[in-house]
Order: sequence, then structure tokens, then C-alpha cells
Amino acid sequence: MRVLLINNHTALRQRSEEFYTHLFGPDAITIVQDPEAIAETIAAIVGFEEGRDLADITADLTAAAGKEVALRVGQSLHKRAAGATKLR
Repeated sequence: MRVLLINNHTALRQRSEEFYTHLFGPDAITIVQDPEAIAETIAAIVGFEEGRDLADITADLTAAAGKEVALRVGQSLHKRAAGATKLR
């Protein structure tokens, strides 16, 4: 299970991250920094879950979608990547 939350005022006001974290656990939550890059975020999550390194994913995104998209998607995955590093 993966929950993608758009990082916006409504999500903050409704405390969506807290709600879904309580419901599914912190590893299931990804905060999407760029709602226009949902497809890229999903592709990056799939790659990460398959064992790809965050640096490789960022390089691929930079080549395919540009540096700004890669940066925002990388920010979305940073928390997930940090948690996975601690578990390994």
C-alpha cells in the first residue's frame, strides 16, 4: 500500500499525513512535492521499491524530465530513502 499526498494547504489543514500515517504506517506515505509530476513520482517509487538507488533514479529523471522535476520528485522520495537506509 502506498499513499501519495499532495503537499498543499488542504492536506496540512486536514492533517492528512497524520491520519494516513496512523492508518497505514509511515512507510506507506509519500508526500508529493509537485502534483504535476505524479507519473514521474510513481515511476520513481516503483524503481526505488525494486532496489534502484535514489541517485540513479534522479539521474534518469533529470535526463527524461529535467532537473527541476528530478529535484521535486527526489524531495518526495527523500524521506522514504532515508528510512530504507536505516533499515538496511
